[in-house]
Amino acid sequence: MQTSQLQTHIAYTLEEADQLSKLGLKMLMDSDDRYLLRVSRVLCNGQERLLYHTEGMGTLISMAHNLSEQMVLNFLTALAQVLGEIQEKAFWEQEFIVLDPERIFIRPDDMMPAFLLVPVTRMTTGQLGREWLDELVRLMEILQGMKEEADNTLLKALFQQVSAVRQIPDQQPMDQLQAMKQLPEMIRSGFAGMKITMAQPQAVPQNAGGTPQEIELRYRGQL
Repeated sequence: MQTSQLQTHIAYTLEEADQLSKLGLKMLMDSDDRYLLRVSRVLCNGQERLLYHTEGMGTLISMAHNLSEQMVLNFLTALAQVLGEIQEKAFWEQEFIVLDPERIFIRPDDMMPAFLLVPVTRMTTGQLGREWLDELVRLMEILQGMKEEADNTLLKALFQQVSAVRQIPDQQPMDQLQAMKQLPEMIRSGFAGMKITMAQPQAVPQNAGGTPQEIELRYRGQL
């Protein structure tokens, strides 16, 4: 997939190697889960494109130094609810969740996350499940870095599991995989029922890198 990130949306342009789950997309478009970004499906130059609307939101990575422990717990509670909903949907897979911290968004009204769910299977690799778990480990490490001294028991246990994954030698890939597979279940079972405490709304930084983002429209052909 080709990805374009602009001030108001993220666009995913499908390529030949990408297999779109049409039923999965329809379920996403009909979903009212506030932790999933709204999506539109359009055609651009004959190619299918998925548009996710992000206007007014900042990215998780831009909030790296502003998240309290309660906000980290709220984040994991939202992720747990999304994982639980995916488990109930026949045409959704957990690998559809984008875990890149630069593509996880924070709503300014309640400081809660909104995730991209891209119902596309990349047919060029059979390692998608492992790749997604690697991304989950990296995301948990970022959260751990935001709150190194966690007081919450569930949070401590989750971070301990992440550390345990990293301590397994690369020469033992199956042991690594089995340890990583425990993380989604720990999040889903541990945090799904946790009470969310709303954080004080605040201004969310836009374009964390500080570089203005622009869109240029060009036209070819006869009117």
